[in-house]
Amino acid sequence: MRKKSLPRFVVIIILLPVLIVVQSCLIATRDTVVTPQIHQLFKGTYTVDPYMEKHKPQTIAVLPFVNVARSHHGSEEVRKGFYNHFSSLPYKGMKLYAVDNNLRKAGLTDTEAINKMSPQEIGKILGADAVIYGEISDFDKLFAVVYSSVSVGAEIKMYDTKSGIMLWSGKHVARIHEGGIATHPVGIIATVIATAMNVRDIQLLRACDDLFRDMVKTIPVPTIAEALRPPVITLLTQDTKNLPKKAGDEVRVVIQGTPKMQAYFDLGEFKKNIDMQEVEPGGYLGVYKVIPGDNVKNAMITGYLRDDTGNTVQWVDAVGTVNLDTVAPENVKGVKTVGRNSVVFLNWEKSPASDLAEYRVYRSNTPLSGFQQIAKVELTEYRDEKLVNAQKYYYQLTAVDRAGNESEKSDTITGMPVAPGPTPVSGIIESDTVWYAGASPYVIENTLVVKDKATLAIEPGTEIRSKGGALVIEGRLDAKGDEEHIIVFDSAEAGKSWEGITFSNVKEKENHVKFCRIRNAL
Repeated sequence: MRKKSLPRFVVIIILLPVLIVVQSCLIATRDTVVTPQIHQLFKGTYTVDPYMEKHKPQTIAVLPFVNVARSHHGSEEVRKGFYNHFSSLPYKGMKLYAVDNNLRKAGLTDTEAINKMSPQEIGKILGADAVIYGEISDFDKLFAVVYSSVSVGAEIKMYDTKSGIMLWSGKHVARIHEGGIATHPVGIIATVIATAMNVRDIQLLRACDDLFRDMVKTIPVPTIAEALRPPVITLLTQDTKNLPKKAGDEVRVVIQGTPKMQAYFDLGEFKKNIDMQEVEPGGYLGVYKVIPGDNVKNAMITGYLRDDTGNTVQWVDAVGTVNLDTVAPENVKGVKTVGRNSVVFLNWEKSPASDLAEYRVYRSNTPLSGFQQIAKVELTEYRDEKLVNAQKYYYQLTAVDRAGNESEKSDTITGMPVAPGPTPVSGIIESDTVWYAGASPYVIENTLVVKDKATLAIEPGTEIRSKGGALVIEGRLDAKGDEEHIIVFDSAEAGKSWEGITFSNVKEKENHVKFCRIRNAL
């Protein structure tokens, strides 16, 4: 039987689309054509210079944005927001920290001065083929205490760094209404987002999304790259709230985007390629646990989604950075106590730690163990009240930084509340004795003798009054006041004298009399 064959014109019709596809692929491969992406959704205005068609930049740097309101609010966050959307395009965008570091090395730190420089000058400094300038308006109003709605705007321009020609520009204004996230988040991704971001953060990201998501789609890209478009990220955040983390803490990072992708994040230059897991469709969670020795300031989180062909998109955290601090402050020094009626006053030297958060006061009824935290204070003093007079209490202090690192405990110091004076004294002191400022004045009724093996220690600020008799030292006297707390020896009665202080057979013994004032002694 003769086999039937398709008519010749049918074969031609069937093959024609194939030839067209093959031909298109060949053309795109040989000489990739630059064409604008679909831009019907963009509600702003944009321009593309014909020069860009044959002068496609490869490396592009996003410069610091200028806020026309001359406010610092929002400028860097909006810059990061634009960078996030721009990084979805198949261009090699310089990382923001690299741009800033190179500008800083060139002595350029003022945003307005940078934006007044020519593209050629900036290009030489950064080694970029094109630079992007940004000007924003009214973003500072998002940081106001109360607002119902506000219009925010941005004008972005891309320049070729060799010719100085503007390759592309986009301008858009978006109206942002007050509102936030749900008050009852469901799922781990939503929980991290709710923990990490306040209402203003949400509004800021919403403003960036409204302004830039469709704007960047008007930037021409190679058509072959259009077919190899990477995954999409719609949100990245982390839960540190710009507070430092100590050893044992966790930094949780969340990405929302295209599902079933490979996900990972970088913690600045400190740690790279930290794995993330897809815990719900399109929701990825990564956790970094801080270990001793991790110390980094203002690390920017960069998240990545990658498909099976290697197409990758990156996204930076636009509203915060990460700080890791595993170094505890120095020990508290110079702790002193003063006893008063049912009270012990403590004071100490100020900690040199620049990130100090608080001091913690610990107390025990015994000198070596049983210390319990009784207070957290920010000043270098504490008043411990409702104590039992004549009972010794033992204190230790620590310094704590903003990350929660706690110093080792200070040396133990003793404090004892004392009943208020006057306190009569006379006769013989045969064992070590302390006279407290809080029990002043000590009234010497008649001659008082400190025997050979005893030491009389007198607190700074103590007052001693004598009715005429002497203070005789056969043992040791340790009377050390200070500039602010003079120890005063005087007569108990105005206009009368007393026999003063007598040292008897103390040649080989140490006696200390410092910042003391002795009056009306014979």
